[in-house]
Amino acid sequence: MSASDETLSGATPLKPIGGFIGLASADAPPGRTADFGGQHVLQFWNARAALAHLLASLGVGRIWMPSYICGEPALAAAEAGCQVLFYPVGAGLIPDGDVLARGLRAGDAVLGVDYFGAPSPVLPDLAQRIPDMTWIQDRAQAPWPDPAPWGAHILYSPRKVVGAADGGVLVSRDGPVPPPQWAPDPDQSRLEPARLRAEDPLGVHGDIWFPAYRAAEAAMSCAPRPMSNLSRSVIDALDLNAIAARRRRNAGILLSRVGSAALFQPDRLLAGAPLGVPVLTDDAGAVVARMARDRVFCARHWADLPSPAADFPAEHALSRRLLTLPCDHRYDDDDMVRVAETFLARR
Repeated sequence: MSASDETLSGATPLKPIGGFIGLASADAPPGRTADFGGQHVLQFWNARAALAHLLASLGVGRIWMPSYICGEPALAAAEAGCQVLFYPVGAGLIPDGDVLARGLRAGDAVLGVDYFGAPSPVLPDLAQRIPDMTWIQDRAQAPWPDPAPWGAHILYSPRKVVGAADGGVLVSRDGPVPPPQWAPDPDQSRLEPARLRAEDPLGVHGDIWFPAYRAAEAAMSCAPRPMSNLSRSVIDALDLNAIAARRRRNAGILLSRVGSAALFQPDRLLAGAPLGVPVLTDDAGAVVARMARDRVFCARHWADLPSPAADFPAEHALSRRLLTLPCDHRYDDDDMVRVAETFLARR
C-alpha cells in the first residue's frame, strides 16, 4: 500500500526513512557564516562544476580517480579536457598506493574520495610523500570542515549531505583559484523539490516531489553556475556539530545491529560524520526494492562505475552488492532500530 493509499484509507502513513533531505531552515544566528576550513572558497551549484573549473584553471592534463566512484567526476574531468585514469581500491575501498605511485608523472592530479564521510586511508601519507602532484580531496559525502585535510583542494557537496537545495564547494588551501565567469542562472526551479520535500514529512506526496527531484538532478551539468542564495542561507544556519554527533550515534546503532554485513569497521566509519552505513548484500538492487516496500529508502553508492569492469572486477562486483543504510540527522534511535531490523529481514 502506498502512502497515498494509506492516507485515503484513514491509516497513518508509515514514516519514510531515507531519500533526499528536504530544505532546512535558513534562519542563521546573526553573524554566523559557514566555515569550510579555508579562506579561499568558491561556491558552485554542484561539486562537478567546481571540479571542472578547478581542473581547467590549473591546466591539468591527466587525473587519477579511484576505480570505485560515481560517474560525475569523470564527466567533469572530460569537460575540462583531462584524460581520466583509474587506480584500484579493491573490495574494501582502500586505495592501492603502490599502484598509484608507480603510475604518477609530473603534472598529474589525483582525486581521492572520503567514502561515506570516513577519512581516507593511504592517500594522506602518499600526498605527503609525493607533494608535487595536484591532490584533490573529494568530501562530497561528508560535512565540513575536515579536521585533518590532506588535499590541496577539497570538494564538498552540501546538497547531498544537508538540507540545501543545491551547492558544491571548492576549498583551495594553497592559494586562491580564480573564480569562473559565472554562467547566467535564471532558472531556480531546481530549488523547488527540496521545498516540497520539507513540506511533506510523511512522504504522502512523493509522486509530486520525487519526479521533480529526479528532473532537477538530470538537469545538473558542469556549467559554472553559482550556489543559490537560498542554499547559502541554509548552510550558514546549520549546527554542524549537532549534525555530526547525531549521524555518528545513528551509525553506531546500525553498526551494532548489522554485524558482519557492514563494509567498514566502526573505527573507520565513526571517525567521520557518516553519510550512511554501507552494507553488503547478495543483490543490492533487489534488497533496495524490498526495503522500499517498508518505506526505508536506501541509496546505492554506486550502481554504475565509470572505470573499466575488465580492469577492476572487484570494484564492479562490489557495486552490485553494496547499499547504504540511511543514518542522517533527521532520525533518532528508534528509527535506526527500524532500519536495521528491516535490512536484516529483507536482505
